[in-house]
Amino acid sequence: DIFFHCSTFVTAGHEMTATTLGWLLYELATHPEVQNKAREEILQARLRNGKLSSNEYDLMPFLNAPIKEILHLHPIGHTLIRRAVQDDCLPLSEQIITKEGKILKDIPIPKGQR
Repeated sequence: DIFFHCSTFVTAGHEMTATTLGWLLYELATHPEVQNKAREEILQARLRNGKLSSNEYDLMPFLNAPIKEILHLHPIGHTLIRRAVQDDCLPLSEQIITKEGKILKDIPIPKGQR
């Protein structure tokens, strides 16, 4: 269990940020019109204030939009490997009747299942 938790912490703190940034750069490179609008917004902010501050970031909707949208286009949570550490059951909101007529109220998840 400790091994899986440690690998999750390492992956969540390092790989996910790098992966998200990689996808963001890819999408900006393949959509030059978006890249140009975001660049223009940054240049305009620099002309107004001479330098960029964290407050300026909130005032740049066209720069913010691709950053927020990238997580919808390329979600990274699915890359984590999850494994059940104990037997469990996932309750269903509605019963399911199988072709054989068996009524399922929950889905059993055995220990070790991914």
